[in-house]
Amino acid sequence: MPRIDLKIWSVVIFTCLIGVIVIAMFVSMSRYSARTNADEPARMTQIILDAAVQCYALEGSYPPDLDYLTEKYGIQLDNNQYYYYYNNQIGNMLPEIQVLPKDGAL
Repeated sequence: MPRIDLKIWSVVIFTCLIGVIVIAMFVSMSRYSARTNADEPARMTQIILDAAVQCYALEGSYPPDLDYLTEKYGIQLDNNQYYYYYNNQIGNMLPEIQVLPKDGAL
C-alpha cells in the first residue's frame, strides 16, 4: 500500500490556497473596475462643472464651450468613449452639462 508523503500534501494544499486567493483577487478587481467605469460619466461631469465654475470665478463668465475649457483649463475629454453636451446660452448662468457613454463604452 503506497504511503502519501506529507510534503506532497502540503504542496498541493498550498497551491490550491494560492489559486483561490488569485481567483478572489481577480473577481474583486473586476467588480471594482466595473463600478469605477459606471461612475465615470458622473465624475467627468463634475470635473467639467468645476472647471466652468473656476472659469466664472476668474473671468466673470462661464466658458462658451468645451473647447475653451480644454484649451484654457486643461481638462481632457475622451471623445472615443463619451458624448459631451455643454449648453451655455447665457454667459452668467450655470451651463447645462451632460456626459453620456457611447454604445459599448461601458
